[in-house]
Amino acid sequence: MPITAQQLLQILPNAGKQAGVFAPVLNTAKQRLQIVGVKRVAAFIAQIGKAAARAAMVLADVLKRADQRAGDLAEVADQARGRGMTCEQAYDGIAK
Repeated sequence: MPITAQQLLQILPNAGKQAGVFAPVLNTAKQRLQIVGVKRVAAFIAQIGKAAARAAMVLADVLKRADQRAGDLAEVADQARGRGMTCEQAYDGIAK
């Protein structure tokens, strides 16, 4: 028996609009892996939900680190700009 998007939303409410995309893929995987029976299907969906949550946490961590690194690089760029302007002013003072 295939999993519908509505059933998937009841099990994984955070799936949102993507439930309609996930349901056919889950049904295909379920068929290929011969996952039958209520308990096996429930365990399969629970494992997928857990893996998706883990992937989301990894992505959030990567984005947080990228944001921190961008802030660090912006600070270095600001310092380099200030030093460059100081150097330019000193040069202009000598050249005149």
